[in-house]
Amino acid sequence: MDSLQDLMDITLELDTRYHERQKDKSHHQEESPEASKSNYSHPQSSSSSNKKNNFQKRDKPHSSLLNKKFKLINSEKEGRIKEGLCTYCGGKYSLESCFERPQNKLS
Repeated sequence: MDSLQDLMDITLELDTRYHERQKDKSHHQEESPEASKSNYSHPQSSSSSNKKNNFQKRDKPHSSLLNKKFKLINSEKEGRIKEGLCTYCGGKYSLESCFERPQNKLS
């Protein structure tokens, strides 16, 4: 690619092809949904499931600190109080001065 115009032309071609492909896929599925499911595998489904698994793995440590109502479990709350940390966000200040707490945010 030598110029911005070349890049724009290629981008337009790719975009046009993408939309043609989407139209072909939807038309094919309308004709025979059972056949399209058995003969066509969705490559993005594996990547989206990987993203979902990565998201769940990344958030799992925090979920162990919360109960089903998304409140801190008692042992975590007591530990934060004992260490002088905010019980809302875990910051090194009191709950009353927490700017993350919705009641304390300025309007």
